[in-house]
Amino acid sequence: MKAENLLELYKQGQREFPGVDLSGLYFDGEDLSGINLAGANLHETELSETNLANANLQNADLRGVKIIAELFGQNIDFSGANFEGTGMYEGIIQEANFSRANFRGASFAQFLMTECNCSNVDFTNAWLSETDFSRGIF
Repeated sequence: MKAENLLELYKQGQREFPGVDLSGLYFDGEDLSGINLAGANLHETELSETNLANANLQNADLRGVKIIAELFGQNIDFSGANFEGTGMYEGIIQEANFSRANFRGASFAQFLMTECNCSNVDFTNAWLSETDFSRGIF
């Protein structure tokens, strides 16, 4: 699916896109709050300044995703998602579920993850510079 197709359907009120292939696309600055992308392929997708509040990204493939300057959202479900090799810089996420997520080799800098569930998360070889996990669950 192309980015413009998803955005048009989203603007028409559709929120259900489980398992969709959005690899390598750009969603910078978009409001995708409430979207269901469970199991979606978002490999190397650009999500800078994207609103994902109340989104479902369970088991999504987020390897190599580029998130720079304010990915934001609250109550996002990233449980079981694969963030291997992802770069996340200067973002804010609150009350998200990252349980069982894979962050192997991911890079975080100046990222705020307040009250997030990080139980059973794999941070092997992850780089966490100035990342704040305030009141997180581990």
